[in-house]
Amino acid sequence: MRRSAGSSFLFVDPSDGSGGGTHRGIATSHPDATELYYPDSDPCSIECTVTSPNSGSNGDVTTSSTFDCTGVGIDLSFTLTQTVSSFPPGPNGEAAALLSQEYTVTNNAAQIPLTLTHHIDQDMPWGSDPNYHLDDRIGADFAELNRFQVYAQDEELTTAALIFRTPNDVSENPMVTQNPDTGFVDHNYYVGKQNLLAPPGNPRFPGGDCPEQDFGTDFQIWNNYGLPNCWKDFVPTAGYNIPGISAPGISGDAFIGLQTRISIGLNESFAITYQTLYGFRPGNRSRVGE
Repeated sequence: MRRSAGSSFLFVDPSDGSGGGTHRGIATSHPDATELYYPDSDPCSIECTVTSPNSGSNGDVTTSSTFDCTGVGIDLSFTLTQTVSSFPPGPNGEAAALLSQEYTVTNNAAQIPLTLTHHIDQDMPWGSDPNYHLDDRIGADFAELNRFQVYAQDEELTTAALIFRTPNDVSENPMVTQNPDTGFVDHNYYVGKQNLLAPPGNPRFPGGDCPEQDFGTDFQIWNNYGLPNCWKDFVPTAGYNIPGISAPGISGDAFIGLQTRISIGLNESFAITYQTLYGFRPGNRSRVGE
C-alpha cells in the first residue's frame, strides 16, 4: 500500500463532506490494506467481494473483473476493465506505458451519495538506479488536457514522471455533486508531500480538520472518510486551484490522486476511467527545470 501502490477507496457520507461519514471500504484487492493497515479496531463498513476474477483478453494486455461492495443500506456492483498500452515515444525515443482503469459502478439499492477516491502513495523507482524515484516533486497541470492532471517526478529527471488523470472531464457528468456551501463541483485533484506544515485552508471547500501531509497519507484519507477539504486542489508551496509544481529539496513521502463525489440512484450506473502514465512526460508544462 505504501510502496508505489494505488488504492481505490469508497465512502458513503450523508453529511456535507467535511467529515463524519458513516461507511467506508476499499475497492482494491490488497490484503495488507484490509488486514494490516486497517485492523479490526477500524474496520471497513463496506465489504467488497470479488465475484469474477481477472480474465485476460487482447493478448492479455486487457483484463476484466467484477466485484460487489455491500454494507448497511449499500449494494454496489462494480466492473473493472484494465488495459496496459504503450504511449507514443518522446522526441528522443523516450518510452512510456499507459494503464487505463475503467470502473463502472451500479447502485442496486436506494439513492446514496458516494465518494470515489483513487490514491497513489508515490515511491515509484525509475530505472535500475536506486537514487532515482519519481516522488521528489509533485504538481498539477491544467494546460495539456484543458483539465487537471497530477504528477510526481524525480528532481534530476526533467522528462520522467508518473502522471495520473482521467481521459475526459468528469465534472461534466450530471451525477457529480457540488459542494453545498460553495457550489463548486466535487471532482478534485490532490497532491501532497511529507515534512511540510498543514495546508493553509481551501477557500473553495472550507470546514473539517486540516491534517499535515505525512507518511502513509492513505491513513489520513481513510480516517477522514475521504479527502480532507484543505487538501483538495492544492499543490504544496504553489497554492490552491492553480497549475504548478512543489519547491525543490523537500524530502519525504509523496502522494497524488483524484476524488469524485456523486449522487447515484437505484439501478443507475456511473463510469469513471483513470489513466496512469509512467515514463516520458508529454508536454513541457510545469516541469522541473522550467
